Amino acid sequence: MFHTMLGTPCFHEKEAIGEIRKVIRAIEPEVIIELGTKHGGFTKYLQDFTDSDVSIYSFDHIEYESKEGFTPRVEFFVADLLSATLQEVVSLCSSNKRKLLYCDNGNKIQEVKAYAVHLKEGDVLGIHDWGTEISYSSVEDVLCKFKPFMNEDFEKNGWKTRFWKRGPNDKNTDSLHNVQ
Repeated sequence: MFHTMLGTPCFHEKEAIGEIRKVIRAIEPEVIIELGTKHGGFTKYLQDFTDSDVSIYSFDHIEYESKEGFTPRVEFFVADLLSATLQEVVSLCSSNKRKLLYCDNGNKIQEVKAYAVHLKEGDVLGIHDWGTEISYSSVEDVLCKFKPFMNEDFEKNGWKTRFWKRGPNDKNTDSLHNVQ
């Protein structure tokens, strides 16, 4: 955990932020769906790393006070994502726009299983707390349709973020390497 320039807590490794920026720039998403806003520290980076026409939707079950420095393209929602699948998130994930779904809420395994299945080919799934709260084997039934995406530096440095790109709807055997 570290504090952003605005003093907002960000619960990621500070050293990983530059690599996350590279991944987001490579994806060029039209829509970002963030599950787990908390104080909005990571949300601010999502805004800063994307073009001004990218829509960002951030969901959390608790409304935190700190929301400074955001443009109108960032929308915050207080919603329970885990008791039942939230149709608003499913609709966003199912859209035809190029998306990044970033799972960092209360139960990453459940989030991936409920929402990542709605992503389309070419969309990217980001997951935080990899190796501590979630692993490949815990969501293999979903990730078998995805390929690791730009994870080398995250793995090499022991950072807890991983990205996966949705591929063809068949068993993806080359995604089984370096999935720890």
